[in-house]
Amino acid sequence: MATTTVQYSETTYQRPLLDRAFFGKDTCLTVQIREGNCYLKWGKKTGDQWSWKSTKFNDVELGDIIRLLEGTIGELKLYHSYNDESTQIWMSRVQDKLILKAGEYTKSLLPGEQKVLAILLSHSIWMMNVT
Repeated sequence: MATTTVQYSETTYQRPLLDRAFFGKDTCLTVQIREGNCYLKWGKKTGDQWSWKSTKFNDVELGDIIRLLEGTIGELKLYHSYNDESTQIWMSRVQDKLILKAGEYTKSLLPGEQKVLAILLSHSIWMMNVT
């Protein structure tokens, strides 16, 4: 898997290979590929502060999200657990919008955003499986 390494002075970190944000006024959904994994991060703004919820997805879960985006299935429910923290994830179509929820974080996507997300997730599956 190709990675991009950035070094500033004596600190080195792995920059995400993919980092796309779908911002709304007070909400955000970010898709990231870093260190061979795909993450969706939900954000919400309260006052001047943003809080974030990060969830890691495998390629099969991404495939199910793509099926939802393509209209093959009507809704998707997932359950993630990490470091003793559990998160219910729910995604559903409401008219032409896609509603995504992770715990208390919610983001809706318009049709154009849904198309971009589907392309990014398809590319992410490919990137996760390249050796």
